Amino acid sequence: MIKNLITLLFVLTALCAPSYAQTMINQSSISNFPYNITTSGSYKLSSNITVSSTGVTAFLINAPNVTLDLNGYTISGPLVCTNTSCNSYASSFAVSSSQPGTTVQNGFIKGFLTGVYVNSLGHISNLTISSCEVGIQASQSTVHHNTISNCYSVGIYSLSGEATDNIVTLCQYGIYALSSSIMNNTLLSNSTYGLMLQNGVFFGNTILNNATDISVTGVAVTTRNNACTSGAC
Repeated sequence: MIKNLITLLFVLTALCAPSYAQTMINQSSISNFPYNITTSGSYKLSSNITVSSTGVTAFLINAPNVTLDLNGYTISGPLVCTNTSCNSYASSFAVSSSQPGTTVQNGFIKGFLTGVYVNSLGHISNLTISSCEVGIQASQSTVHHNTISNCYSVGIYSLSGEATDNIVTLCQYGIYALSSSIMNNTLLSNSTYGLMLQNGVFFGNTILNNATDISVTGVAVTTRNNACTSGAC
């Protein structure tokens, strides 16, 4: 009897669990920008995506629990940025989400004011981002294994989140973090700070050849297992 009840519960759970089909997206399937995602589920690029006008966002996520897999393709905007300037400061995002459970992964982004903006309980991984003002801006999210370069302002901005195993070079600020854990990142040749941290934990980072390697304020904990230009830090 008990075994039958367990089996029944398992079947009911499987039947009631949400099932999301995967939606393929390519340039020709987008009639206008932003491409507005309003249904939870999995979305995958099948071509490069190009936004030609400044001030225009590519993907706007308006549903919880969305995965956007770039699938090795590139989302390109018109901005050209270095750590000293951008050719426009009109607001634009490659991907923007204020919904919980957003995942953005596996591809390339360039030429937007902000590469990826995720505001709640997200996961951003395996992206190569360049030529933006801000590479990744994330709140209460995990930012993992990304490579970011040539951002006019910040490579990674983390609020109450975690940044691990990222590489950030040639931005003004490599990582700017508030109440976050900053672990095992490589921050090289950024023109203002490699790491600016207010309240949080940082260890295992390689922070070299920045104008100033580290600025820490508030309550911060480190095992001092970081490597800076002047030595352990």
